[in-house]
Amino acid sequence: MDKRAVLSLSRKLLSRYKHTAIRTARNLVPQRKQLVFVFGGRTQYWPGMGSELYAKEPVFRACIQQCDAIIQELSGLSVLPNFEGTANNEPVHQETATILTLAVMQIAMFELWKSRGIHPNAVMGLSLGEGIAGYASGALNLRDALQTCIDGARICSLETNDYIPLYIQSDIKTVNEVSKKAPAFLSPIYEAGEQGVLALCHKQEKDITCSFLDREGLHWNTPHKETTWPYHTRLIQQHRSLLAKAHDTIKAMPLQRDYYSCTVGGLIPKNSIIRNDFWFDVKRKPVLLHSTLLALGESGIDLMMHIGPSSLQKGQLLRSGGRNRRIEMLDTILKDEPELAMIAATHQRLKKVKLQKPSIETGDDLQNFLQQFSLDNPQVQVDPYPYFNFLRRYGSVHFLPVHNSWIVLDYQDVEYVLKQPQLFSSTLHKTFDESLVGADPPSHTLVRIMLQPLFSSQVFASLAEFTTAHAHMLLDDLAKRNQFNVVDEFSLPLAQAVVAEFLGLSKADAQALRECVKGHVYAMEFLDNLQQFFKKYLEEYKDAGQKDAASLLLAAVKEEKISMEGAIKLMRLLWVAGMTTTSMLLSTAIHLLAKDGTLKQQLQKNDQLMNRFIDECLRLEAPELDLKRITTSAVNLCDKHIPAGSLVMLSLAAANRDAKHFEQPDEISFERAAKQHMSFGGGYHYCLGVGMARLEAKHALKVILERLPDISIEENNPPAWFPSPHFRGLEKLEVCTKNNCA
Repeated sequence: MDKRAVLSLSRKLLSRYKHTAIRTARNLVPQRKQLVFVFGGRTQYWPGMGSELYAKEPVFRACIQQCDAIIQELSGLSVLPNFEGTANNEPVHQETATILTLAVMQIAMFELWKSRGIHPNAVMGLSLGEGIAGYASGALNLRDALQTCIDGARICSLETNDYIPLYIQSDIKTVNEVSKKAPAFLSPIYEAGEQGVLALCHKQEKDITCSFLDREGLHWNTPHKETTWPYHTRLIQQHRSLLAKAHDTIKAMPLQRDYYSCTVGGLIPKNSIIRNDFWFDVKRKPVLLHSTLLALGESGIDLMMHIGPSSLQKGQLLRSGGRNRRIEMLDTILKDEPELAMIAATHQRLKKVKLQKPSIETGDDLQNFLQQFSLDNPQVQVDPYPYFNFLRRYGSVHFLPVHNSWIVLDYQDVEYVLKQPQLFSSTLHKTFDESLVGADPPSHTLVRIMLQPLFSSQVFASLAEFTTAHAHMLLDDLAKRNQFNVVDEFSLPLAQAVVAEFLGLSKADAQALRECVKGHVYAMEFLDNLQQFFKKYLEEYKDAGQKDAASLLLAAVKEEKISMEGAIKLMRLLWVAGMTTTSMLLSTAIHLLAKDGTLKQQLQKNDQLMNRFIDECLRLEAPELDLKRITTSAVNLCDKHIPAGSLVMLSLAAANRDAKHFEQPDEISFERAAKQHMSFGGGYHYCLGVGMARLEAKHALKVILERLPDISIEENNPPAWFPSPHFRGLEKLEVCTKNNCA
């Protein structure tokens, strides 16, 4: 065999067995393990829990005392009696004290492990433990974490402990659906496994509820006879204004490590910023333990440690670990076990394990955040406002390395840039449209004047009538159904029909245009098709003396005010702008109405509030998140030097929620001055179609309120935002047409 043949055979053998060799090598060389700290909920408690650690461990004791001082300031309560042996056994006080004792003990134990050099790669929060996990992940400071626990404990004084747990052998989705049909109160609170859900019913209605479950063919049992408070049920929703009030002051921070949340049922990645109302959801939503363990098991985690009393059974880990992987669980405190010895034994076990060192950034929080912040991040696109709020604490203007651009956040600064086209030019948009969006004054101003006849009062009157009639036509079918998707079945079809009418398209042309729009409308993957459609449309246009968009634009081409290509792009722009802005506004407005019965009642009683409501919808969820400009020369803005030729992103979404300009910026207020938001831009580029968007939304919403007065959110199929760094529109909004959504 020659040398060349030997080499060829060697390569084949190496290729065939290389994966086996790699696996063998990995087995011979132990891999470093990832450690998760588990912060549990209202679990096993015994008097004096943690008292030995309190007496003998200075770090633990100092943390308990620090937490107690904050709790006394916020609530007037104290946890020290538990650790000093003087606890009060009065039932309600005992339950409140138990919750707070468990919370501060987890915090103190977390600090104890940190002092010993043990840091987790990720954290997991379960019920009460969500707030502590938030603290351990860096999302909350100590005061805010304790406030979330105090709010949870307040449920004891707001509700009665008259509820019985039922263990139902089914999945969480089925139990959710069944609970909506139950003849008495039934609410899932805990997803224990793939086929195991804990639900609560009222003790006086247990027989009725259990008979109903029997008829539904669901097996159930009563795990114990002790009654409890309605934690994690829809009853907590009625206390939202009270329990969520303190959350408004939370200063959320970027996560320093991955966070597995049982409220979400999965992972909240590192560097995410959690919205403030999440901490209210922790109290009212079911604990999705099984789903969270599945996500955690699939991530490759192989070592978990209870921080405080155990909330998980080892069997749950074996069933939920994913791919039959075994996850080792360590305990840190158990009843009737010496506390110091338990900590020492667990510490010894950790010393024998090769732990993967967590990557926690140190130094400047802002610079660490800016280096990684991206508007393309799915977490940001779901809820961008916590990220804008965090950035705003450090100023209005920041450079984003990922985007190689500057972002402007504050209302006053966004307004200033929009009014300075000589410094901040729109010409970077020329490839999309050189006549309007991509032009600066004076040429831009001339085109606006030319288009003004399309937006006359006569045109609007006709469009109002068309909008009302078409909305009724769509609802003739939708109102007969129990449930439908607002975005796909109402907002988008209506917006497309109205903009086609506005442009003067025939029914046949409107249908042909819809057929050339491929993929999701908000993805904008059809722009070339759209341009070809309007090119053909204008070239074949037969002027019948109509005063529509085509005749106006073709007349401008003939008079050499614009080019034919410019006219085609303007037609495309008018269609895209009219379709996106209005459909997104409509979906947002219906979403707000469907989830807040008070808003519906106010608008049904007072028609004059509709215009204010529409402006508040636009302010809260601007259909366009930002506008982009390019600097014509070097400029200074908010003490930041921005070089010539720099891309500047004006965050309309952030400006609309600037607390310096809008009091209570995250809330709807009918007392707010009208039309002050930035959602239609400002300065020379203030949107031409603003009146059309408001008119269409107003008439469509009136039809919705008339035809579907009981519309509500389908809670088991939550709304979803379209993933986009530029648009803010719902991709899915499932609603119930009658009051049959739990």
